Amino acid sequence: MVHFISYQFLVAIMALSITAMPIFEDPCKDVICPKGQRCMAPIDMPECFPDPDGFPDPDPFPGIHDPCSGFICPAGKHCLALDDMPRCYLIIPTLGGPETFPTHDPCLTIDCPKGTTCIAPTGLPFCFHSWPPEEDSTPFPFPMKRRESVPENVGPCPPDAVCPQGHGCIEVNGVPNCIDPKRALAHLEPIGIDLCRLMLCGPDEFCQMVGRTAKCAKLPSLFPGGTVTPTPDLNPRSGSTCAVITCADGYSCEEPEGLGGRPVCAPTDPISDIITIPDNACEMITCADGYCKVVDGGPECVSWGLEVLPDEVEGFVDE
Repeated sequence: MVHFISYQFLVAIMALSITAMPIFEDPCKDVICPKGQRCMAPIDMPECFPDPDGFPDPDPFPGIHDPCSGFICPAGKHCLALDDMPRCYLIIPTLGGPETFPTHDPCLTIDCPKGTTCIAPTGLPFCFHSWPPEEDSTPFPFPMKRRESVPENVGPCPPDAVCPQGHGCIEVNGVPNCIDPKRALAHLEPIGIDLCRLMLCGPDEFCQMVGRTAKCAKLPSLFPGGTVTPTPDLNPRSGSTCAVITCADGYSCEEPEGLGGRPVCAPTDPISDIITIPDNACEMITCADGYCKVVDGGPECVSWGLEVLPDEVEGFVDE
């Protein structure tokens, strides 16, 4: 009998220890919010907040418990439950891997009211209350506005940062970003890194910067009669220079600042020695506010204004 009681006592103790183990549960599991709102629990206290436009459903598979449901990470990080425990990770997509995790910090360009902070749990920024709340904090709901300008600290990523094929990695204010160097970066101005470092052009091509865009260009079309002298030092990532270009008779290789330093075969005749800007220089430029216009120094973004007439804009069609 003594042994039987001891066994029952041991089973009870084991049951109590198992019950006392911390088990992560979604605080929003049993919370029903009004229409247009969603439950979130950044500090394990479930609350209903406005549902931003385009906010994806955190539970695409009803009935399957997601440990990251209701788990809020700081901007630029994402929740992963690698061992069924939610943790915040900085995600960099791998070569050929999924591109579902944005690496650009969307809160870099958001100003939130006093007493709130910007978070982006699914890549979409919105203003969330700080904790504890400040005395003169903005009452609910929280408006947010986009910043006029953002000081950018842009540089190369660490060597172990890997991006999907066709993308390169740069760091913006310490946050790795996988970007397509062939597209204009309206949110990075001025950009402090040569995007041609991220490009890999073909053997008969070289990289040139057009505005804030990197572009692979074929040598024969840009260098009339020019040929490339093969050298072991030619690095397609860094682009060609006059050191590896042989121009046709009557032309000499130059690297004018007005064209971003890219080499061109210019006429050696002083009378006709004029470097021209390509007519299609604006085709790869996306202006955040205004339109692209080719001026003496190259393509530039010009703001819309009352002094601008429609016929001054290239390609403008008056309906």
